[in-house]
Amino acid sequence: MDDYNERANRQAAARARLEQKMKWIRNLAIVCIFLLIVAFASTYRIDTGEAGILTKWNGEKLPVTGVGYKLKLPFVEDIRTYSVVNNAIYFPADYKQLEAKWVADKQSGSICFDVNTPDNKVVDTCGMVIYRIVDIVQYAVMNVNPQEQLQAEVNSQFFKVLQANAYESDILIHNQQVVDTEILRQLNVGDLPKRYGVEFYQAELIRPTFTQEALMASAKKQATILLAEGEKEAAVLKANATRTIADAEDYKANKMANYQPWVLQYNSDIELIKVLGDKDRKDATIYVMTAGNSVTLPAPQQVSAPSPTTTTSN
Repeated sequence: MDDYNERANRQAAARARLEQKMKWIRNLAIVCIFLLIVAFASTYRIDTGEAGILTKWNGEKLPVTGVGYKLKLPFVEDIRTYSVVNNAIYFPADYKQLEAKWVADKQSGSICFDVNTPDNKVVDTCGMVIYRIVDIVQYAVMNVNPQEQLQAEVNSQFFKVLQANAYESDILIHNQQVVDTEILRQLNVGDLPKRYGVEFYQAELIRPTFTQEALMASAKKQATILLAEGEKEAAVLKANATRTIADAEDYKANKMANYQPWVLQYNSDIELIKVLGDKDRKDATIYVMTAGNSVTLPAPQQVSAPSPTTTTSN
């Protein structure tokens, strides 16, 4: 009995020690996890090509430009990082999503903005602008939503250049470097870079193409122009022919007016004698010029000989 009680006491003591050890391990794990969370919340990293804005516990915003790991107060201070190079703004803003959904050939659809050109065509084009941030405080502190605000400004400049300069469709499609250069110049000449603390260094149109509707309208217009030109040319030829006939009639009348009436009468009589003397003539009508006027004579009738008859005597 004493051995059983002693063994039970030893087992109870072992369980108590194990529970104590497990409790200590749990507490240590909790402390480690908490310290790990605090460590992650207290540090941040600035990579090459990045800059950050640190919002302090009192609301002050400070620029952070150094590369590497930095410290901040956990849970009460916040860091936001920005890429300072190779930032792209697309025209329109959802160009990438539209491009991913676009399944067609390049002449069959419109996914961006339609530009009406002076040569009465419609060009569908997208665009892209690349910029770098040169003043992170001006960009991220002085503007509440810099990316969205800058997007609207870029859209406005694209429309201004494409519509105000009245580029013809051939320039937009085959010589777009001219348009790219002008867009970039317009973006950098105003106060836009200063207001946002940025510098634009690349601008370009993306896939400028004729829309299907524009191609159909262009073909219809070309057909209308060709038809009109053909009708005009036919009218000119007809007018020229009418004028030629009139000139010929005038020339004939003037020519015959220079002859004496007896000459015309003599020629007319000679022609009449020739025609009437032709035994084999088959024409139904004879035209003879008498004193410059047309005279119509009927053709001689062919008279057949009577058939012989037989007389019977009574």
